[in-house]
Amino acid sequence: MKQTWAIAKSVFRLLFRAGTGWGILAATSAVACLIFFCSSADDVLLAEMQLRIRYSSYLSAGLLSFALLFVACVSMRGDIEGKQMHMLTSYPIKRLDIWLGKWLGLQLFAILGLAVIAASVASSAAVFHHVRTKRTPSDVLPPDFWRCLYAVEPVRESLRELVEREYLDRQRKAQLPADLTDAEARRALAREIRRDLQLVAPGKPRFWQFHLGHRPRRSDAIILRFKFYLQNDRQMLVGKWFIGSEETTVRAEELVQAPPYRVNALHVPVGVVPESGRLKAVFQPMEDAPTAIFPREDGVFVLYDDGLLIANLARTLFIYWLYLGVVAAVGLTVSTAFTFAVAAFASVVLLGLALASSFFRTVTSDLMWEEPTRLKILATQIIRFGTWLSQGLRPPQVLAQFSEGLSVRITDALTEWGTSALPYALFFAIIGIVLLTRKELDRVY
Repeated sequence: MKQTWAIAKSVFRLLFRAGTGWGILAATSAVACLIFFCSSADDVLLAEMQLRIRYSSYLSAGLLSFALLFVACVSMRGDIEGKQMHMLTSYPIKRLDIWLGKWLGLQLFAILGLAVIAASVASSAAVFHHVRTKRTPSDVLPPDFWRCLYAVEPVRESLRELVEREYLDRQRKAQLPADLTDAEARRALAREIRRDLQLVAPGKPRFWQFHLGHRPRRSDAIILRFKFYLQNDRQMLVGKWFIGSEETTVRAEELVQAPPYRVNALHVPVGVVPESGRLKAVFQPMEDAPTAIFPREDGVFVLYDDGLLIANLARTLFIYWLYLGVVAAVGLTVSTAFTFAVAAFASVVLLGLALASSFFRTVTSDLMWEEPTRLKILATQIIRFGTWLSQGLRPPQVLAQFSEGLSVRITDALTEWGTSALPYALFFAIIGIVLLTRKELDRVY
């Protein structure tokens, strides 16, 4: 362990001795500050702060990811091609310790990089808030800005399962269109089911079930957030919300008149939530209300207080630090296997594919929307293979959650993101250690 730690400190010191470390930290800090002051929202202070924090942290963290990948390639490949690795392996040091020492040194730099990003965004936010409140003294942040909220999604079946069930049912009743292929019939069913699940017709109630796990105890209220769309964006949706549980008779009712295309919030007494945490929210629109669409993914949420913002920041940085560990492992392994030019290109392509995975998923879905040709099928398979190959490098969505004031829980993040990313990192680490062990580096030629 002493040898591993000695190599880690050496890697960390060399980054700053060569000036590379200072340059990366200065660049990430400059990008964070520049993006923060160049971004703009709807001129509402809370929305401005959230959007600026999100953009500045996301772009500066992305820059740090690419920089760490580059540094990993330089650290490993530079030592191999410069014969420093040959000198190091001539001593009684396990190559496992060498690889782990380099990875640990990069992780020490990642901690410093994340700290610089957090300090840059925080100082930019403080300056922006000071200038804003000095210009408009009444424009201040709400007190709950310094606390985070845990978001609970409605309990629902996956769209794929619903489509498959409906498909089998219609197939059994011979109700499937004869002129459509199986894939086309399933896509048509998916559109039909999604439309039915999102549509709220005049006078017809729609309900959502939530499972909070327990009754929240940090505050005396929970928040019901909802968003919807109307054909006429100048209309208002009038209706009544009923929030309660089937386990008790206690429930809250509130008549609302809400605008579309905005996030609306409703504060509900925490007493309506039973000890089991199972909650039911029902929206009853008026008979003369317009037809509304509540998005399936983010139409309705229940939120409750989950602690201080500073604790949430620590959890966010920890999860992103783990992600940078995956990036460093990939960079070290690829640079062990290939020359610097090939390693840098391959690792940057993998990271780029991972960061743009949502874009490529949209591209593949658009390509297969109509009758697929052989060329479209080939292009789709190539894109899917690339996104599959880079799936472990997809960043966790913790920065977006933090910027919106939502609680980041380590267990949730490890379940959603870590189940694919951590085995991916372990696989690359094992391959990198095996490659380094088998290289003939014992003699200096």
